Amino acid sequence: MTCRYEASNPPLQQTRIGIPLQVFESFWALPIMPARAVQPMRWRAMTSSGIMFFIACTLIVGCGEVADAFYPTVADARAKGAVSAGWIPEWIPLEASSLREVHDIDTNESALAFDIPPGSWRTPSQCRPAEGGEFVESKFNRPWLPSGNDLASKYRFFACSDQRHPQMYQALAVRVDGAHVLQWTAYAR
Repeated sequence: MTCRYEASNPPLQQTRIGIPLQVFESFWALPIMPARAVQPMRWRAMTSSGIMFFIACTLIVGCGEVADAFYPTVADARAKGAVSAGWIPEWIPLEASSLREVHDIDTNESALAFDIPPGSWRTPSQCRPAEGGEFVESKFNRPWLPSGNDLASKYRFFACSDQRHPQMYQALAVRVDGAHVLQWTAYAR
């Protein structure tokens, strides 16, 4: 397309600050084209810019709602406020180590994995033995969270009440050797 000025073009319209309006219109439509051709291009450019802005905002906001943390010991988790915030349960054994935790700030769903010395596990008083099918797996997909057959074949399950969020359940899974524990919260079915 050749850009040329024709005598039939209207005179340049001025903005309040004295800059020709076509300069602003051509900003949205690259390459710079005559004012008549700018309108369809400008709409497409503004639409795609708007879509990209929406996607960027969604990713930024969406990514900020889920937080991951690692604590070498329970004392570290307590010092950082993870227990008082409710992301790590109060009943966690003092000898627990290598605590990995993820939580969704908006939904209060969380998952936790930690190691304990073999034979030291004591089931919390608010938990009862359960079948794996009583609750859904954690919604989080992390390499440290087993799922599917590994979870079903290598862990014993417990259902625990959650006093802070009665509409949610706490699932607890203890590996059969007693050295690794998983805990996750989710909304009841």
